[in-house]
Amino acid sequence: MTEFPSAQTPPPVKNKQKFPRWIIVIVALLCSCFCLCVGYFVVSTIYQAQTNASLIEEITPTLDDYMHKLSSRDFQGASALFIPEKQQGAEQSALKMTNEFIDALKGYQNLTIQNFRLVVRVDPLVRPKAIASGIIIFDDGAAGSFDASLQKVDDKWMIDSFSIVVPPEIFLK
Repeated sequence: MTEFPSAQTPPPVKNKQKFPRWIIVIVALLCSCFCLCVGYFVVSTIYQAQTNASLIEEITPTLDDYMHKLSSRDFQGASALFIPEKQQGAEQSALKMTNEFIDALKGYQNLTIQNFRLVVRVDPLVRPKAIASGIIIFDDGAAGSFDASLQKVDDKWMIDSFSIVVPPEIFLK
């Protein structure tokens, strides 16, 4: 009698995956969501920076014009740059400035906005508001500072409030 080798079935091959497939899918989805969030943040930051830069370019001429008019004693022209509700009060305030202070402003050269913030309300009756602060440069190299608040009136930025800090060395000339 001849013996035939017994036909044994090979043992079943075990699936040797380290992680279940559903964990890999979840990790891939989380990574995708993270990448989308980071991308959105980068794009929105760039957009915000460009928007702020263009708004700064819009309001700088108004502030610069105000300083030039004030330093040349054009109080009526300077007050015309204020929002309508404050124009009369701005002219009266400018007239009360001392001659020494106005003379100190004669050396005004330019200003640079360093901090800027836009405030927009949901209520359409409330005007958009920009708050800016920065440095004022005088022709002798002295530097002062300013704080300004502006409102958009009929698509034009107008001053709501403006304060100036002049360095003491300006008065010692």
